[in-house]
Amino acid sequence: MLVFLDANVLAKPFTRTILLVASMTADARYTVTWSTQAEREAQKHLDQRFPNAFPLAGLRGKHGYDLSPNGVIGKRFSATKGADKQILADAAASGATFLVTEDVDDFDLSDLGGVSVSAVHYDLFAAYNVTDEGYRTALEHLARGSDVGQFHAATGRLHLRLVAAQAHQFPRVTPAVATDNPPRVEYRGSTCLVCHQLMTDPIGIESGVCPRCTQHFERKD
Repeated sequence: MLVFLDANVLAKPFTRTILLVASMTADARYTVTWSTQAEREAQKHLDQRFPNAFPLAGLRGKHGYDLSPNGVIGKRFSATKGADKQILADAAASGATFLVTEDVDDFDLSDLGGVSVSAVHYDLFAAYNVTDEGYRTALEHLARGSDVGQFHAATGRLHLRLVAAQAHQFPRVTPAVATDNPPRVEYRGSTCLVCHQLMTDPIGIESGVCPRCTQHFERKD
């Protein structure tokens, strides 16, 4: 399954690392892509905050990622905000199932439906799609020999849902308090975040998880 990373996700080094590393493990549930527009916007932000950071183009080249094609906006995205029209067009052109973003509410539901793309907040996506192996491998990459448990705790600042989903791997670690307010909208679309199948049930469409997958997770709890 292919997912498209928005500029505001690429510009978050910690979040970006978790999603990229988790996409490379043997049991990965997804692969990633992004476009010229997303990379340009993200790099501009990174240059302001982290001027000495390794550039995204270099990261892309190192891991063999190809930029996705530029999408055509036309008149089809009438309700999506400003520059996000191009991001949605690029996500559609890439063939991605999900557009992983920080600002789901910037993308109109009807515009998303018109190109069969679902927008999802990065933490909600990670909670359902980053595997145990992918998460631990990402933390080991970030820790670079330090205590992995401390990095799991630190992940709680940005990834409350992901940390909760991975708590079984670190039962004695207390996550850090979240520093970001919960997003007002976490999901817009019609594809289940777990089984990746189209949904028609209203409750599933609202939550991002179909009834069958919801029941599965409730039984596990």
